[in-house]
Amino acid sequence: MMLGVACTTTLPCSEADKQDTDKALCASGQGSSSREEIAREMAIVDGKQKLSEKIISYSEEKFKNNTTLSDEEYNQKVRIAQKTVLQRVAVSCTVVKKKKGRYYAYIGLEADISDMESIIRKSTINPKE
Repeated sequence: MMLGVACTTTLPCSEADKQDTDKALCASGQGSSSREEIAREMAIVDGKQKLSEKIISYSEEKFKNNTTLSDEEYNQKVRIAQKTVLQRVAVSCTVVKKKKGRYYAYIGLEADISDMESIIRKSTINPKE
C-alpha cells in the first residue's frame, strides 16, 4: 500500500462530514463497544449530534430573519423541527470493525435539504396559531 505525501489517515465514513451539497447536509459518527449493536447505536447518536449542529447553523442562516417569532419562540420551533429532521435522516455509509474483542462502528448520515427546509419553514415562518 502506497500512501500520499501528506500521510493522513481517515476514519471510515468520515468523508461524509465534508460532503455537504446543495441537496443534503452530511455528518459522520463513530462509536465503540464490546457489543456490535451498542457500537452502531453510539455511532448513530454521534452522527446525529454533529448533523444537529449543522441543521441549527443552516436554519439560522436561512430562516432566522424571515420570521416574526421572538428568539425564544424561534429557537423552540427550530429544536422541534430539528428533531423531526433527525428522525428522517438517511444512512449513507456504515462500517463496523472488530479489534481485540471490541467493535468500532462508523456511520455517515444525510439530511435532505428540501425536506428539512419544508419542515423548518412550516414551523418557524408559518407557525400554526
